[in-house]
Amino acid sequence: MDNIPTPQQQQNPRPLPQKEGWTNVPISTDPNSTALGSSRPPCQRSLHAAAILHDSMYVFGGYDGLNRVNDFYEYHFVNKIWREIITVGSGVPSEGLGGGGGGVGVGGGVGGGVNNNQLPPRPPYIGTITATGNVPTPRDRHAAVVHRSSLYIFGGFDGTSRVSDLYGFDVERLVWREVRARNNTTNT
Repeated sequence: MDNIPTPQQQQNPRPLPQKEGWTNVPISTDPNSTALGSSRPPCQRSLHAAAILHDSMYVFGGYDGLNRVNDFYEYHFVNKIWREIITVGSGVPSEGLGGGGGGVGVGGGVGGGVNNNQLPPRPPYIGTITATGNVPTPRDRHAAVVHRSSLYIFGGFDGTSRVSDLYGFDVERLVWREVRARNNTTNT
């Protein structure tokens, strides 16, 4: 009779570990160690996309609890800092992206369905890098992948409908571009 589990033991036969294997990732706040930039992290969010390129993790978009966002951040693992890169301008033609090279991030801003690249550029703070091009509109539930030295963002939900566009960020040229498939029709 002593080997019969209690109702509590039947529901949870062994205690679950408390965040076993998980630790907080440090963020450098030492001004002498932030030569690459500010250590201001992105706002809290969900439904974003992230990818690793070289020594950095890039986080794009998502949902901050009120709005879909299209900001873009880099976390540099070696220096333990976050950087937001502000994108200014638009009208870059949709052509192929470059390959090979280093790693940076880029950002637009916040907005529930508003493309913040239409706003005047914000003055840069320490830790920003200025990029150009057409940033994807604010979205959540999208995918991010890396190929060579470009990060690609595909699809998602913009608050009204699902989107199926593809954008790439060339880390060598610091340029966002919409990537469009070629029309491969043949006459038969």
